[in-house]
Amino acid sequence: ISACLVGSEMCIRDRQHAARCRERASAAVASLDRLATALRPVSAHRGLVEALRTLLSPDPGGQRSTLRVIGAERRLPLLSETALFRIVQEAVDNATRHGRPSHIDVVLSYHSAQVVLVVKDDGEGFDVVGTEARLGRTGGLGIIKMQEHAALVGSRLEIKSLIGAGTEVLS
Repeated sequence: ISACLVGSEMCIRDRQHAARCRERASAAVASLDRLATALRPVSAHRGLVEALRTLLSPDPGGQRSTLRVIGAERRLPLLSETALFRIVQEAVDNATRHGRPSHIDVVLSYHSAQVVLVVKDDGEGFDVVGTEARLGRTGGLGIIKMQEHAALVGSRLEIKSLIGAGTEVLS
């Protein structure tokens, strides 16, 4: 009888160990998937709108973000979609870290000859002229990265902000 109990305990422990291994393997796969998506947010199979919806999914910290698509959604060259995604990603990150907004709106407007992107938050805002004057001399690279992404696809970046009235990024 004692041999059966020992055998049963080992069997239970083995099952528990196997269950923990399955849980950890699933968590590792999910983590790897998040990493791959972060490295290549858009691809031939995952377009800009889907990638932005994932990026703007509900924040556990309570910040709300919305995506509004105007016009007929269409695929753009992969480089253009990636550049637009990175601009939104950086604008949202900057707003969250520096402006403490309660809401961020992202509008992607498809026109016949172009796509217009607007990222607007209701955060604290900042002095755009003063910040641009310090570009490259401080640790902050957010605006520079957004400008480079826009320039990479032949676009331009415009930032409007008033202290106390939020920020708007257009490309």
